[in-house]
Amino acid sequence: MGLSAALRGSESRNFPWSVQPFTPWAALLVPFLVALVGLFWLNSDRFGFAERHVRGAFGLMVTVSLLSNIFFAVEVRRNHHRKTDEQARTDLAIVQQTDAETDFSRLLHYTSRFERPPTRQLALQKILATGPRFNARMIECLKTPMFEEGLTYLRDNDPPGDAALLAEPARDAIFLSGVRLRQEIDTGRPVDADQIESRVDSVVSVADKFSKYGVDFLPAVRDFRAALDAPKQSKVPPSSVQKMDNWMSSRSK
Repeated sequence: MGLSAALRGSESRNFPWSVQPFTPWAALLVPFLVALVGLFWLNSDRFGFAERHVRGAFGLMVTVSLLSNIFFAVEVRRNHHRKTDEQARTDLAIVQQTDAETDFSRLLHYTSRFERPPTRQLALQKILATGPRFNARMIECLKTPMFEEGLTYLRDNDPPGDAALLAEPARDAIFLSGVRLRQEIDTGRPVDADQIESRVDSVVSVADKFSKYGVDFLPAVRDFRAALDAPKQSKVPPSSVQKMDNWMSSRSK
């Protein structure tokens, strides 16, 4: 990181405190010192240096480096936890301010099983409060560009009303998901592996959950699976591809 600061002209205050004391001078001086220590170590007899002194200098450099990296790892971990907590507070505040009657699909986003329990529970509470209007709002969501939020809800939660009414809209949303994936691949931008993995999980789980209502999900799943084969900037996780292939194989028998 010191080398990056030296070469790119970054200011040291932009770096973690455990690295700041070493930028940018360490990027220029340390390689020279390492080479110098190596020279004296290999030729201690010729230069009249006691080998233990050279070893001591090298050991000191290694110790400082290790301590810096340890402190850096601790700092990164603390920063990660702080950002995670800040994001959790932000998400909870958004859910608290969101009205299910006017922004139903936004609340669906926070019903994922990966959300913090307080945020998810509040979002579910507000969604379920729509009562008999739930199915109509969910069907509307599955037909709009917010369909992925609807699939997320159906993947991780059970609808409160007649789930059979949501089977066909859910299948159509999977077709829409395949269309969106192809559009994103066509842009030439790298594919986010984590996002693909989440989508595959939604497609397979929703298809598995709602197939029992007499709706054939196999064509929709096949269409999404075919989209994964399109040329792309980054690779799709093999586990996601295998998951879809296994599901289709079990339904094709």
